[in-house]
Amino acid sequence: ALAEPIIQQAQADIEALEEENSKCTEQKETCAREIDALQKKHGALGEEIAHNKLVFEQHDREFNKIKSDPDRIRKQAEKFEGAVNSLSINLKDVQTNIRGADNELQNLSTKRKEKQDQQAKSNLRLQMVKE
Repeated sequence: ALAEPIIQQAQADIEALEEENSKCTEQKETCAREIDALQKKHGALGEEIAHNKLVFEQHDREFNKIKSDPDRIRKQAEKFEGAVNSLSINLKDVQTNIRGADNELQNLSTKRKEKQDQQAKSNLRLQMVKE
């Protein structure tokens, strides 16, 4: 008779811990999906940077050729210079995006680790309460 309130409290604690464990599992899965999406985005941005670098190098070589003969094709040189500047700006923007994605990926990894730690602690508490 004296043990009944203690048993009921333990059962309530177990239910609360199981619910907390379920929420942590859901958060972990959400973070994992976000990490996967960011990794795909990171890969796509890397490919875009590689492509833009190639285009930039081609334009830069062409610009240097044109620069050696300015009287004949000055307008074309200006056109290429604008393209090179545009690509340089685009490259910087993409690199900034990648840095942002890397930071976000790092933050999500940290959150994921924290959630895993919380889940491990919850499982340990649940196990201790069950014992």
